[in-house]
Amino acid sequence: MTPRRLLALAAFAALIPPAFAASPFDGQWQGTAEGSGRNCPSGRVQFSIIDGDALGHASLGDGGGTIRGHVEADGSFHGTLALAARTAAITGSLAGDAFTGSWAYGSCLVKATLSRAK
Repeated sequence: MTPRRLLALAAFAALIPPAFAASPFDGQWQGTAEGSGRNCPSGRVQFSIIDGDALGHASLGDGGGTIRGHVEADGSFHGTLALAARTAAITGSLAGDAFTGSWAYGSCLVKATLSRAK
């Protein structure tokens, strides 16, 4: 290959955006949510993490909602759960194949425990 062709190839390669590395927490997560307090629902929670971004669903009592969030490199998780006309902030952490987190809405505190599907 000629030097001119190598230079042109190098210039072209510099224009290609880098690929994003997958998050170490990427995968399918599922588990349970336990509500504490009077009339606080419990149920199932599941979400997928792709490149550190989470999207999923919580099925609680007679309703449910959409989960959206992000996991940092250290495993800390911050997101939201949209329930009917309310939005609850979710905080949690991931370590290995385990997630623990919680959210509150009204007088309810809900704690979630999930594991990564193998």
